[in-house]
Amino acid sequence: MNAGVYTSPKITTSGIEILERYGSLKNSPPSENSSVTNINVNGSHGSNVNVGGNNVTQSTSVSLEQIEKSKEFVNSARGLAPILQLSPDEQAQLLEAIDAVEAEVTAPEPKKNILVELISKTKDLALQGAASGIVHAFQQIASTALTAIGG
Repeated sequence: MNAGVYTSPKITTSGIEILERYGSLKNSPPSENSSVTNINVNGSHGSNVNVGGNNVTQSTSVSLEQIEKSKEFVNSARGLAPILQLSPDEQAQLLEAIDAVEAEVTAPEPKKNILVELISKTKDLALQGAASGIVHAFQQIASTALTAIGG
């Protein structure tokens, strides 16, 4: 490669910085040829992404605090499930989802993306069930009122 100008892009918290350097990539110090850039990809919650490195280790780990918070969620969700007054089918689906969260959080190496997916699923099941219960109660109240006024 002939010496000339090459660009050295860097992504920082304040934005993208592109520097032009003289020389060639072949002669640049090794630290400039490879770098690790931490970015959040599609809500991956802290994945480490490196492009073009031959000594790259990719990992997404769960901290002890995150494990404890997930365990607290399991205990709280189990306690709240009966209060939601879901249908038997909805209750079974919710408890099955909570069991899946517990299984993942107690696994030897819990996976963050699976925990996020499972906890989100339990939240959605609870909201859907509670919403259908509220709609059913509203329908009963409205039917009672309509019957009383002869409508």
